Amino acid sequence: PTHQGSFDLASLFPLPNTTILAPSSASELEKMIQWALIHASGPTFIRYPKTTAQNHSYPDPIAMGKCYLTTRQSPIHLVFLGPFYETAKEVQANLYAEGIESNLIDARFAKPFSIEDATELSAGCRLMVTLEDGVITGGFGQYLQALIRQHAVHPCRILTLGIRYPLLKQMKRERLLE
Repeated sequence: PTHQGSFDLASLFPLPNTTILAPSSASELEKMIQWALIHASGPTFIRYPKTTAQNHSYPDPIAMGKCYLTTRQSPIHLVFLGPFYETAKEVQANLYAEGIESNLIDARFAKPFSIEDATELSAGCRLMVTLEDGVITGGFGQYLQALIRQHAVHPCRILTLGIRYPLLKQMKRERLLE
């Protein structure tokens, strides 16, 4: 399980002054590498999936800690980290088919996540669902929950989806994420 990258975020979050980026596509990976070469001022980690990179791009440049809101129409947020753009879009489409609108948000940064973005997202939020490919304990969803709890004026219910711990054996990535 450790070779799947399941524990990297939980291991890296406690390290001081680190930046952790998680591209959702090949073009985002390119932008993040360029950004890191120019703007990074400390240890910087760029996560990338073992699978084929997805093929989408955003017009906005990378900015320290800032997420990218692909849609903004609802008090329900789907916040994904890394290679979950297509999965998040599928969830959004399924919710829409049930008459539920939601916002799609690419976190871009696992750490730091902008306090401004966290407080803005929690304002008027009924539910925030985080999607990540790491373990839930000590992962991105818990980090975002703590950030919102500490800084946001408006509480927001958060559901964290990721890999449940403990893992029992080595397995294919697709099976691990089921």
